[in-house]
Amino acid sequence: ADFGLWFNHKGRHYFSGIAEVGHISRLIQDFDGIFNQTMRNTRNLNNRSLRVKFLLQIRNTVSQIITLLRELFEEVSRHEVGMDVLTKLLNRRFLTTIFKREIAHANRTGTPLSVLIIDVDKFKEINDTWGHNTGDEILRKVSQAFYDNVRSSDYVFRYGGDEFIIVLTEASENETLRTAERIRSRVEKTKLK
Repeated sequence: ADFGLWFNHKGRHYFSGIAEVGHISRLIQDFDGIFNQTMRNTRNLNNRSLRVKFLLQIRNTVSQIITLLRELFEEVSRHEVGMDVLTKLLNRRFLTTIFKREIAHANRTGTPLSVLIIDVDKFKEINDTWGHNTGDEILRKVSQAFYDNVRSSDYVFRYGGDEFIIVLTEASENETLRTAERIRSRVEKTKLK
């Protein structure tokens, strides 16, 4: 009931794209069906063999849901290990792997590959003057500006502190310059507080 509501309204969206989601939804429907059917005919619960059958079905369904939820959370955890907690960008853990893969792709297909290395000007001064909370907010907003101004095929990494790396796949020199200028302009226009 409450879990089913949460899963159908929030969990499905939070975990979208992960195979276990559909299976969990079906199991929740199975659970509701078994439970509702049995509760409509409560006389069945007076029959020991039907009651045992009902409890075994419920236990089996709940066990399957728990197993799938464990797998779901493990899958999400594996992905989040590569995410920067503050900015929600990729962290440098995956940088080498993605660089190698994209360089190999560019060499194989003859397509360009560009890299932008960016740092936030005067960030230490901002942190020292306005505090770390303000610095964190700036990093979040700047990260969003980066993410909003690249294509879905590109990668944005927080390398560390106020340093970022953007990998632009199949981007010519002109496209790279336009993207860099678009990002610079967006960051310049970003309002802080």
